[in-house]
Amino acid sequence: MEATCLSWRSGGPCALLTGKALFPFDRGRKRFALRSIHGGSTAEDVRANTGFDYDSPAHPPQTKVPYAVTLGILAVASSKNLRRPTRNSLKSCALN
Repeated sequence: MEATCLSWRSGGPCALLTGKALFPFDRGRKRFALRSIHGGSTAEDVRANTGFDYDSPAHPPQTKVPYAVTLGILAVASSKNLRRPTRNSLKSCALN
């Protein structure tokens, strides 16, 4: 499963976004937690295809479908192989 980190900065990651799910990082526990599962995947599928242990709710929700403008931004970033934001591009993490 290919993964894209939303933000690497001092103190660890903010979240991990894969093709199957979204995992915010809990800095206090120093662990990822399953936030939501993308359409077409199941909790069992995510667990079987993830190479690390993580926290998970009993019934994780499905990831909300992104707005068209968000998909456009992701497509441009992907086509330019932009996987790591610049120092000033992400001031804070809104996922936690």
